[in-house]
Formats: sequence, C-alpha cells, structure tokens
Amino acid sequence: MIVDNKPLLENIKKDKQYISDMLKTHSNDDVYPYAIYSFFSRFVEFERFIIDSYINYALGDKSINGYKPQVNVKFNDEETLKKFHKQIDKYVTIKAIKEVYVNMFGDKKNPFSSLFETEYSKYEELEIVRNVIAHRSNEAYIRFYNKCNSSAPVTLNDFMFIYNGNFFNYNRLIKNIIDLSTTIVNPI
Repeated sequence: MIVDNKPLLENIKKDKQYISDMLKTHSNDDVYPYAIYSFFSRFVEFERFIIDSYINYALGDKSINGYKPQVNVKFNDEETLKKFHKQIDKYVTIKAIKEVYVNMFGDKKNPFSSLFETEYSKYEELEIVRNVIAHRSNEAYIRFYNKCNSSAPVTLNDFMFIYNGNFFNYNRLIKNIIDLSTTIVNPI
C-alpha cells in the first residue's frame, strides 16, 4: 500500500472548520469538549497512520510522494513483520517502532526520526496530552504538568486554549500532527 497522510489531513481540516464555525455562535466553554475530542481523535488516527506507515515502508512500499526508504531488514509479508515485533511488544506499536526504527531504515532520511530523536519531541508532547485525556490518572497529570505546562499549572481545557481563547495550543498540537505526518510521507 502507499503511505498517504491525506485522509488524516482532510479530517483535521474538517475538525478545524467545525470548531471555527462553533466559535461564531458558542462560547469557548461550549467548544472545549469538541476541541479536546477532536485532538484525541486525530491523535489516535495519527498513531494508526504511524504504525501503518511503518508496516508499509518495512514491506518495501513507497509514499504518495514517491519516497521509498532504504530498508535494512526487509520483510516479505506483514505476518513475518508482526512475528518479529512480538519479541518487543505484543503488537506493532509506537513503542516497538521506537525500539527498531533506527536499524530498520538505513538512509539518512529516516521517516520516523522526527518522532523520536530529540530530547523532548513534538510527538512526546502529543502523547502526554493524549494520556491526560484518555487516562485522567495522577501519573498522566504529573507528566503533563512537568513537561507541557511550564508556567503555573492549568487545567487541560485552559492549556488547549491558552492565548486569549485563540485555541493556541490546540492549533499548535494539531500543526505538530500535520508536520510529523508530512515528514513521514516526505522526509527532509
């Protein structure tokens, strides 16, 4: 299959338009739940995109832009790839990809390096915010306050919409999903 982020980008565009339309007739408080749901949904879709892209690239497929990474360990089929990953995790997961992507792809334009190769990556912040939404656990909140919330601690709603109610962090997080998915399809 071809690695393509267009369905993800189209869903993001629809969500942003819907939020923009809602803001014309509703208060920020009314829009918060939808924006948080939107972020969560697009992040889950983005994770699925990462896993599918990894599988497709590992099987020798290319992206919609014609990019095809050099694969150091080529798998003949998805089942063999999944068996390989069972040594790391039960399924092909983001965690498993993080463990092997450096050795899997040999070219300098590794499609997954932008996800994991900085001390505090854009992906890590996305994952932290997703964990707060999904788990609402003390551990998730502590990590959120320590990593994402450098000023005075605020709620997730406030964090997503800091900057005069202009959805600043929401837009920034969604832009990170767009940028990272685009880099996977067309590494720089």
